This record gives sequence, C-alpha cells and structure tokens, in this order.
Amino acid sequence: MTEKIEKYKRIIKCPVCSGTIAYIEKKKIIGKIQKYVCQNNECSTQLVVKKDGILLNFTKKSDNELWKKYHHKKLTLREWNNIAEGGISDKEKEEKAKMAVLEQLRTGELVLQLTDEVPIILKKNEAPCLMLPNIQLHEDRMVRQRYGGAVRLMKGVYVGTSRGESHPERRHVDTGDLILTDKRLVFVGSRKSADIDLRKILSIEPYSDGIALSRSNKKNVEWFIGNLNAASITMKIEDRDYDLRFDGLVLKCMIEGFASKLD
Repeated sequence: MTEKIEKYKRIIKCPVCSGTIAYIEKKKIIGKIQKYVCQNNECSTQLVVKKDGILLNFTKKSDNELWKKYHHKKLTLREWNNIAEGGISDKEKEEKAKMAVLEQLRTGELVLQLTDEVPIILKKNEAPCLMLPNIQLHEDRMVRQRYGGAVRLMKGVYVGTSRGESHPERRHVDTGDLILTDKRLVFVGSRKSADIDLRKILSIEPYSDGIALSRSNKKNVEWFIGNLNAASITMKIEDRDYDLRFDGLVLKCMIEGFASKLD
C-alpha cells in the first residue's frame, strides 16, 4: 500500500470522510493559495498547503475522531494519503515501534549489544552490552539542619531551645563510565566505583537524562545522570529509518530484560 500511495502527487481522497477531494489553487498579488477541499457538503474538510507541510484546517465533522487527532497538524502529502487509506502518521508509527522495542527489551526478547570493549574485568560467561562515558553519580544523603538557638546568660545557664530536622539532599559523588553487562551495572569513576548485581536492583526510575536506582544492599538511592545519547538505536519501519532516542527508559528496559534472565 505504501508504494501505491507514494506515487500520487496529490491527496487522493478526504482523510475525514473518504469522499472526493479537489485541489484548488488561487493566485494572489504575492504568492498563491493552495488547498484541498472535500466535495462532500456534509464534510467540507479543508487542508491548506504550507511550506513545511499540509495543514488540516477545517471540517464540518468536528466530532470525527480523525479530526480530533489531527486537526491543525502539518503532515506530508504521503502521510495524508496514508491516513486516508486507514494508516497513521509517521510520528505515530515511530512511537508505536518504540513501544514495541521497549517491551521486547523489557522482557529480554530483544538483546542489544552496543559495545564490545569495556574498561572492566568481565566475569565468566559475562557479555558487555553498553558503555556510557561522562556519567555523573549522585547519591541522596541525609542532612540535618538546626533551627533556633540558646543564649548563654552565665556559666552553665542558657535560655532558649534549638531543634533539628533531617532531610535528603542529592550530592554529586563522582563522574565516570557507566557499563551495562548481561549480569551487572558497573560505575567506574576516579574516586568512587559501584558494582551492582542486576538481581539486587529493587526499582528504577527513568528520566530523559538518566535513572534513579534503588538496590537491596544499599540504603541510599543512586542517580546516574549524563548524556545518554552517546548510544543510539536505529529502527526501520516500512523502509524508513528512525532514530530511537536513547534515554533512561531505554536503559531501564535493557536492565530489566537482562535481570529477567538471571536466576
């Protein structure tokens, strides 16, 4: 279907009602107006041609689900023809494919090996999978603050009281390499190192630039933060390449996938 759609130079039918659509071009003093208008009077959908795409601008069928999803969105000619044939936009395809990849990573069905060499000694039958340089290790530390105070009147005699409260404070501990194998998550810094058995991990909170990790043999939460884009994943969908942005969610799913295979 994709090859058939891409040979058309114009929108083949109304994406809202699947009715006949006409291409209209009007010249102005400066430039011209180009748009597609549905010939179904109960629909009258309009798509306006812009420099950076084709905009779904109007329809009488305001309760239509496709209108609710795509109104005032700019898409390519190929995308509108794909939608008119029951398909979806490129962005939706990419998101759908990303969710499928994440699920395969999480269950261990898909295994990514993004590096062959790591600066650590591997254990027997251990395989390196990922190395991220310049990652910051942060830890939550309990800090106690005191409020109020006592005034000394004379030797051994004070007036007033003070009280204290403790609260967690995140502190930068070190910067180094974060290495993921099929058995461990290892941080190697200049002052601090961490060797984490994937089976000891209790929870992972993903973020755009890293993860927060809790494990059974450590009291404080550990934060691994940095430029995760040092790793990249390319997906192919209908002969088109999409880059999967490597972030904390991808790293979390990779860790969960490897952990699921350990005894």
